Amino acid sequence: MTKENITVNGIEYTPVEDKWKDLKQAYSEGAIIEYQEKFIWNITTNPIWYTDYEYRIKDGISIASWNKHKDLIKQYWNGAEIERYYSTIKGGTWLPSKYFWYVNKEYRAKQDKWKLPEYEDGAKWIIPAEGWLCEDNNANHTQAGRRRATKELAERCAKASKERDLLEAYRDYLEPDYVDPDWDDANIHKYYIYIHKGKYAVGYNYCSRDLGKVYGSKETMQKICDALNNKEITL
Repeated sequence: MTKENITVNGIEYTPVEDKWKDLKQAYSEGAIIEYQEKFIWNITTNPIWYTDYEYRIKDGISIASWNKHKDLIKQYWNGAEIERYYSTIKGGTWLPSKYFWYVNKEYRAKQDKWKLPEYEDGAKWIIPAEGWLCEDNNANHTQAGRRRATKELAERCAKASKERDLLEAYRDYLEPDYVDPDWDDANIHKYYIYIHKGKYAVGYNYCSRDLGKVYGSKETMQKICDALNNKEITL
């Protein structure tokens, strides 16, 4: 549609499209605006929007990137750590520099590592740490399966025990009211975590209980699985 000319002080002008329309919109949404002067970009807190100046969003962030990631970009400017988020399947993160906000990538605020809660002083029940290896002839340790003939065998056992203990601890942390299902009921799935091609995944049994596996609800085991793949927790 052709715009009609306007007359100001006897001089006729043809209106043009607002050169900074998109940047003005971004500014109204909280974008930090920079203007260029002598090849140097400077932040302006109150842009005048001169037509012969050059303006941009801080760090050269594109309008498309701003429209997609504006909330995270503002968090980043306020000091939050941002990471690129791949997926709960692939896992992995990559911290972007200030110049990388791709439209076709997903970002999120950096995830804190999970930390199991400290229990109240009255909770004195503990499980001995399996990493404590020493030579010991205590018969109780033998009967409990804590002794091995060599240090190498003991270390292998300690690693496997630690993994299982941590899995169960995370399960109990997320699902403190968990109770074992009816193992003979084929209509109830029994969910557990396993490793496939280097990634954690959730599987289930129908009517059996595999020795050494930690079981939980589907929702709980999926949360733990995602956290392991995203490196939010380790075993």
